[in-house]
Amino acid sequence: MKKKKTYAAVMLVAGLLSLLGCVPAFADAEGFSEEYSRFQDPDGILSGDEAEELNEKLDEISHDQEFDVTAALVNSLGGSSVQDYADDLYDMCDFGYGADRDGVLLLVSLEDHDWYISTSGYGITAFTDAGIQYIGEQIKPDLADGNYLDAFETYADQCDNFINQANSGEPYDVDHMPKEPLSPIWFGISFIVGLGGALLVVGVMGHIAIQVILNIAVVTNTIPNTGITLPFISYGGTSVLFIMMEMGIVLSVSNRIRLEK
Repeated sequence: MKKKKTYAAVMLVAGLLSLLGCVPAFADAEGFSEEYSRFQDPDGILSGDEAEELNEKLDEISHDQEFDVTAALVNSLGGSSVQDYADDLYDMCDFGYGADRDGVLLLVSLEDHDWYISTSGYGITAFTDAGIQYIGEQIKPDLADGNYLDAFETYADQCDNFINQANSGEPYDVDHMPKEPLSPIWFGISFIVGLGGALLVVGVMGHIAIQVILNIAVVTNTIPNTGITLPFISYGGTSVLFIMMEMGIVLSVSNRIRLEK
């Protein structure tokens, strides 16, 4: 447990760290330091409402996952590298959960047109290099358009997904990344292909069923002899050849049907 600080000391430390980039939250929770807001915006780039909304989202994910999900948006790095700035900010704001300080921080610098994701503790396992690159690709379009709130919310959602995946024992990595959502165009193509395959199968089975019914009708003297072959039974090279071709089409369609286990 941290020792209680006097009000004057708290305000002094808060003021100094605000100048360095940390905005105090003045809260405490088991496993977290919670001294500073999870979203740091020292230059006030987002509006107050936007910053509050993002902080609430980060707080919810962090407490649900018992893993600190944090972010920062600054105008300039002040001569530091984006990696050093992110790592120092994570340390100064005392982010992290538990003894290993499990957590992740996304830093975005506007003037430097750069971003960096810093990880600590379990975050190193949950967020591989390939995973970090993937998250960067997801937020780049919104960052380029100036939609900073949307970019950070996308980052938060991805963090939630990545942590859940890591908890399953198989963190996202080079050969195992999140599946991209399909374009609506592909749903239309899939429907047309599926319908075409279904019609082919129905047509083939209908053709065979009609031949069988006619042969049964001839054998029972219901109708005169039609000369139509009985599938798979009657002698005739051409008939057998076409029946086999039709069954090949049916098997080809069935092999492309994937059932969820």
